[in-house]
Amino acid sequence: MSRTLGALLVAASLLVAHPARAASCSLQGIVPLTFGRYEASALSGSEAQGTISVLCSQLLPGESLRITIGSGDHGSGWNRHLASGASRLAYQLYLDSSRTQVFGDGTGGTTAWTHTAGSQQVSSFDVPVYGHIPAGQWVAAGSYTDTLTVTLVF
Repeated sequence: MSRTLGALLVAASLLVAHPARAASCSLQGIVPLTFGRYEASALSGSEAQGTISVLCSQLLPGESLRITIGSGDHGSGWNRHLASGASRLAYQLYLDSSRTQVFGDGTGGTTAWTHTAGSQQVSSFDVPVYGHIPAGQWVAAGSYTDTLTVTLVF
């Protein structure tokens, strides 16, 4: 118990000794994924790419920025779905174009995008988001959408 208390007191004195800084990160824009016309009979499914643009300032070298994307309004766990009324169309988001890393929050087999700051005080990032709708889903014609939450953690 005394070791823990000693460590807490040292940490508290370090926090008091250093002036506060105003690290900040903000979304500068999001280019949404637009799959276009989906053909269930297409062998490869449908692909789309979007972008999350972020601007950070006052991150110290070694500090991390993390971007997470929620599971969406129409999914179940990390099985994401686009919706048109009661019809659902399965899709997924990825960090890489080869679709090996599901873009999520780091839970349930997903991966969050992370970056560790270097020596620059101001950094901007364009994070690509790759989307895929698997082939062979026979759904009613319509306009299918989903809404996702993007979170910046720094």
